[in-house]
Amino acid sequence: MNATTATVVAVLLVSPCVGSSLFAHHGAAAYDRTVTLTLKASVTEFIFRNPHIIISFDAPDERGQVIHWSAEGGSSSGLSRRGWTWKTLKVGDQVTVVGNPARGMEGQDKRVMALSRVILPNGQVVGQASLTVP
Repeated sequence: MNATTATVVAVLLVSPCVGSSLFAHHGAAAYDRTVTLTLKASVTEFIFRNPHIIISFDAPDERGQVIHWSAEGGSSSGLSRRGWTWKTLKVGDQVTVVGNPARGMEGQDKRVMALSRVILPNGQVVGQASLTVP
């Protein structure tokens, strides 16, 4: 076996290991995909950068108490291809946020969700925002 063949074989053997670790943190196991929440919310922060966009917002619970949330979406580069920009949301925007809550967040001061989509006040759905786009 010459050096070129050995290099190709080594790359082919190592690639699956490296590839799987690159996607490891992108799993959605922390989120309860059996529960979908739709929350009327006020945006408190919008971070449009990789590896994931983050929308922080306040939304009332069923008793009217304000709950602080953070929603993690897909990558900014991927979402920009679906119409998102750093100007899509502004602090104070009144939106509807749809997503799957993190497991075991009940009773905590700040809650986290995997973002599915955002609906603007005019009814426009802003692109597919999911962490795991089918």
